[in-house]
Amino acid sequence: MLYLFELSIDKILGYGMEEFDELISDSGELLGQLSNVPFNVSYLGVEPNEVLQTSQIALTWHPEVRHISISNFQTEEYYEDYFMTTTYSSSMQELQMNQVRRFVELSKGKNHVGSLIEIGCGDGSFLNHAKNSFARVVGIEPSNRFAEAARKNSHQVLGGYVQSNLPLTTEKFDFFVSRQVFEHLSSPLDCLIGIRQMLNVDAIGLIEVPNGYKAFREGRYFEFFPDHVNYYSVNSLVSLASRAGFNVISCGEAFNGDYLEMWVSLDATATEYFKTMQEHQLKVIDSIRVWGFSNQNKNLNVIFGCGAKTLSIVAQEPETFEKFFKFAIDSDPNKIGKFIPNTDIEIVGLQDPRLSNSIHFWILALSYVTEIADLIHQEILHPHHVLTFDSDLCVIEV
Repeated sequence: MLYLFELSIDKILGYGMEEFDELISDSGELLGQLSNVPFNVSYLGVEPNEVLQTSQIALTWHPEVRHISISNFQTEEYYEDYFMTTTYSSSMQELQMNQVRRFVELSKGKNHVGSLIEIGCGDGSFLNHAKNSFARVVGIEPSNRFAEAARKNSHQVLGGYVQSNLPLTTEKFDFFVSRQVFEHLSSPLDCLIGIRQMLNVDAIGLIEVPNGYKAFREGRYFEFFPDHVNYYSVNSLVSLASRAGFNVISCGEAFNGDYLEMWVSLDATATEYFKTMQEHQLKVIDSIRVWGFSNQNKNLNVIFGCGAKTLSIVAQEPETFEKFFKFAIDSDPNKIGKFIPNTDIEIVGLQDPRLSNSIHFWILALSYVTEIADLIHQEILHPHHVLTFDSDLCVIEV
């Protein structure tokens, strides 16, 4: 189930702070303190009645992004011997297998499955599932005990923390995953920027965290403890990814609502996208022009669809379309008898007798290609061809 955003994305991204890290550390309202919280939730006593150290944690609420944070008083050394695993759970194994399948689904269309890096790989459980679906898998893990367990499963594991200014590797990856890590980070934005620097363009990633907002709403005090310093909602997780320069594919609940899964991609730059738009402008007109020179009898050629997309395409070079097309068809009766602006191309209905000799039907209403093609094939009984552009704006017959 996906949460509906309770704020507009512009409000989330425009919150008046330059960094997400600043947003969650320097703003918000103190809700109060929880007492008698285990200081180390991964520690079990070695003797009967061993005293467990407890602490107090103060919860700060950040309403702009529906986020809760606490002060981080765990040192980096705390995680060097950290060992807490859920990999013995069959439902957890199923979740990880499904996540690998999702990666494969999202990678369709790529020339190869590529390489994956896991930030906070733990004992290598996820890598065990991923190794059969990716050409190469690598883990990063600061816990010596976890890293050793993963290496025993023949995984390459880099030790340390991901930071934007201290790269752990110069290798670039096509996929990344970070499961149950970002709730531990007092500087999640810096870590995510560091991850971005390890990725190729078009990389796909998964960030999984506990559903902190759900835990808060339902009063689940037992999910709040010192090493979880950030408790995410859909809003704050999306804000984090956006500020780090990622495109959010989806973000919602998983694992019976106890987790949040955010799938992201590292898209090309806006400048590159705009350059592609300009190239497509030229490509469409060139394609029409080349095709038209081989089919210059405008009485045999007709455009189907006179909506915004068609008008935008024709507007690039009206004289070219006017040279090769006499009529345009539209299903909207309110458009019949009118003309495409800057041309003498008249808009008619599909049953207009003047179309009886038409052979080439060009679909420029690109959102309705299948629907229109089926309609033409059903209604036009004499031999004909239906043409349009594919997703790469190459001419195809449908």
